[in-house]
Amino acid sequence: MILLSKRAEYGLMALLHLAGAAALGRPVSSASIAARHRIPAALLGKVLQDLMRGGLVVSTAGAGGGYRLRQAPARVTLGSVIAAVDGPIRLAGCAAGCACDQRTTCSIRKPLAHVSGAVTAPFERITLVDLGAGRHEPKKSKARR
Repeated sequence: MILLSKRAEYGLMALLHLAGAAALGRPVSSASIAARHRIPAALLGKVLQDLMRGGLVVSTAGAGGGYRLRQAPARVTLGSVIAAVDGPIRLAGCAAGCACDQRTTCSIRKPLAHVSGAVTAPFERITLVDLGAGRHEPKKSKARR
């Protein structure tokens, strides 16, 4: 089962909030994001730090400061948010570099790598724009007739 952590959910909430505020061109305080979405302020602060390290947001200090998206919402993918907050999505320990006694004789590593690619690919296509617009699938090309 793939289950987003609360931290990843909070990161997405914050980024969608910032995407909505991007048109105003002003930074948004973490306190206003926390209050609006009922996120514990201390935890949101840590998540926003992760998003800054991941290159997804920038902050401005001082009066009138706050957070802004580093790039356009159409360029921020669900996968990049999850990776910034929780690390890359992996289906098996060997894909994450974990030591395994069966590494040389493993019969599932390559098939799981293939499945992992198929499972994680949509996360790299879905953007904040898609999530904000209620779309959960990328636009499809015209069907052949």
